[in-house]
Parts: sequence; structure tokens; C-alpha cells
Amino acid sequence: MFSYNFKYELKLLLRSKWIQLLSILLLLLFGFSTYNGKEKVAKRNADVVAAKNKVKENDQMMLQLLDSIEKGMPVSASRWTIPTSPMALGNYHPRIAAVASQPMAFVATGQADLFTHYVKPKVTGDDFALNFTEMTSPVQLLFGSFDLAFVIVYLLPLLIIAFSYNVLSSEKENGSLRLLASQPIGIQNWVLQKLSLRFFWLSALVILSLCVTFLIFGIDWFSMLKSFLLIIGLIVSYMLFWFSLAFLVNLWGGSSAKNAISLLGLWVLFVLLSTVYAKSTKYYAISNAFTHPTN
Repeated sequence: MFSYNFKYELKLLLRSKWIQLLSILLLLLFGFSTYNGKEKVAKRNADVVAAKNKVKENDQMMLQLLDSIEKGMPVSASRWTIPTSPMALGNYHPRIAAVASQPMAFVATGQADLFTHYVKPKVTGDDFALNFTEMTSPVQLLFGSFDLAFVIVYLLPLLIIAFSYNVLSSEKENGSLRLLASQPIGIQNWVLQKLSLRFFWLSALVILSLCVTFLIFGIDWFSMLKSFLLIIGLIVSYMLFWFSLAFLVNLWGGSSAKNAISLLGLWVLFVLLSTVYAKSTKYYAISNAFTHPTN
């Protein structure tokens, strides 16, 4: 019975153009998100390099100023900015503290939407809000950047919902459920087999699309095989969670419309609301640090 379901499901997906449509859609989503993530990482790396070059230029000017002071020449700098004082040196000639980008940083740039990618620590400190956060739209900070993590966390569950919400209800609405009930297999096992096959095909498409996308953008995932396999494992586990929810909703026995609304409600609960809560908690912790720096 399983082999029959496998052949029938494959023919059904091919004839309904689901596999072709998903392949194109996944390639477009993964391609654009990978491009966007790489661009953001490249821009941040360029900003760090520019900041370090600026420090080198300031160091050259500082050395020239010190040389003029040692030779007794008049200088135009203000008294409190002359680098002979340790406080002036620590405030007006700070170093750069930057976090180097990892090879897979383009996958998720979400933390970078709140914390800046480099800082200039000074002796007397600086305005914390301007030094450690970026002036960005609050809406963008709430939902994050359009990177691979955004596609996987937000959009992939919607594709799974569209792919699996009416596995059982469509048979009931088309009048073929009684014919299926006459087969030597329980409804639960039949739904489980159908969703398992769809999970298999969608997982294969996701992995293939990721491999093709990485090859297109010249990402050597063979050298980062451990990280790549970890990402694949997380994606497959996340997909399995949503297919499990689809299995339970299909067994609920509602209509296709009710199943779609139920799964979309779960998506809002587990994705949108949990993201809003996590972001709000993070912003509250940072704002609390502003107002109570001793805590």
C-alpha cells in the first residue's frame, strides 16, 4: 500500500505542478535571500575596514601633532585634545573593536539589526544608544532582514501549510473518502503516509535548492560541511514540526478552509507572536540597561 501511495502521490504532485512550482519558488527565495545576506555582510566588512583605515589616518595626524609639540612648534589643536594627556588620547583617538564575520554569517544577519558591527570604546564612555544600536526603521528591526533565516523561519512554514492543509479534507470534499475507506489501511495511516511523502519531497527540494544556490553564489560549502549539515538538520527538524501540526489538523476532520485558518493561526502564534515577544524582551533588557546601568 505504501508503494502505491508513493507512486500515486508523485504522479499527483507532478500533474498538479506542485513540485515544479515549489522548485522555482524555493530557488528564487533562497537566491535572493542569499544575495541580500552576502551584500549586508560585505557592507559591514567594508565599514569595518573603512573605520580601521580612518583610525590609521588619525594615528598619523596624532604622531605629526606630537612631533610638532616635541619640537616646540605652535599647534592649532585645543588644549584638552592634545594627545600628550592619557584622557585626551583615550577620548579623541580610540581604537576599533570589531567582530569578524564568520563564513556562514550571510545565513542570519538578524542580531546585526540591533547591535552595530564595530565600536570605538572611549575612556569617558559614549552615548550608549548611538554607540551600540543603529538608526533603523523599528518595523525592520522587528521582523529582521530578508536573509535565509527569514525565509526559513517565516516563509517556509507558509509553503508547508499550502502543501499539506487539505490532504484529507480534499478527499472528503471530492467524494472519494468512502472509496479510500474501503482500502485495507486506516485513515490515520493513510494521512501519515501522504504527509510523510510530501515531507520527503519538500525536504529534497529544499536541500537541492540550497546546494544550487550556494553553487551559484560561489559558496564553498564543502569546506564548511559541518556548518552546512547543521543548517540542513535544523531546517529538516523545523519542517518536521510543521508537518506534524498539519497531520494533527488534518485528523481534526474540518473542511479545507478551517484547516487553512487553523494552520495560519498556529503560524501567527508560533512565528509572529513568539518573534514579537522575543524582540520585545530583548529591547526591554537593553532599555533597562540604559536607565539602570548598575543592575
